[in-house]
Amino acid sequence: MKRLITSCFTLLLVTVAAAQKLTPWGVQLKTGEKFKVFNTSTNNINQQMMGQEIQINIASTISDSLYVKSETAQIFNVSKVTNRLLMEMDAMGQQRSYDSDKAEDREGEIGEKFKDKIGVTVDATVTKKGDVKITSAVPAAEPDAMGGMMNVNNDSATIASLFLNPPSKEINAGESWTDSVISSTGKIATSYTYVKTENGVAYLSFTLKAINEGTTNANGMEVKSKVQSEGSGTMMLELKSGLVLERVTTMKLSGNSEVMGMEIPLTGESKTTVKLTRY
Repeated sequence: MKRLITSCFTLLLVTVAAAQKLTPWGVQLKTGEKFKVFNTSTNNINQQMMGQEIQINIASTISDSLYVKSETAQIFNVSKVTNRLLMEMDAMGQQRSYDSDKAEDREGEIGEKFKDKIGVTVDATVTKKGDVKITSAVPAAEPDAMGGMMNVNNDSATIASLFLNPPSKEINAGESWTDSVISSTGKIATSYTYVKTENGVAYLSFTLKAINEGTTNANGMEVKSKVQSEGSGTMMLELKSGLVLERVTTMKLSGNSEVMGMEIPLTGESKTTVKLTRY
């Protein structure tokens, strides 16, 4: 009897282990599907300027809608609209807030920065492998330090965060694969580790390293920056659709920026949570 129980237990372990494999998936969306996307982030930045420490804290919540306009065998045409932006900012002891639902905020200085983002439709294509390309003719907003911290000025990155390129082969629980993205302003290298699958959702953990260089605008002044970032996080991936239901990322960054010939060292950390639900 004891031997029988031991054999059954061993068989159960083998069966569970065999089930914990991650097979490469493909994006599968249906025309007319609509999703809500909530992006919350906190950013804490320390800068050293002329012997003084400057602390900048920004907390934001961005509410988007994602709509599947049409589909083919390999391509999905989607559109994204930012419905609302909430922000709280504390910089050099001065506190400011913004709510895109309030007319007085939309007409203010911060509202001017985001007037071409709120309520504007951005079209994109998504491939079966999860590659995203912006296709609409909406002009890109002028690079801005504040918008960059909150990702509101990067529609491609926002939509891309909802998808994930699959590994090239089947992955066992505990195994990892890597992916990298190179653009004109930098590079991001990410290592994903498969944890488990429950109820059709794959749970993943990841680490990433990024280098970004670029020029933004702050109060009419050109700001050149070079920032290195390292981070980690967790992810929930719906296997039948290829959609990322939740992505939580914690980052630490260091680097410097240059304003009017003056170099400003900076350090900081951020946490971003992106959640997707169906209407």
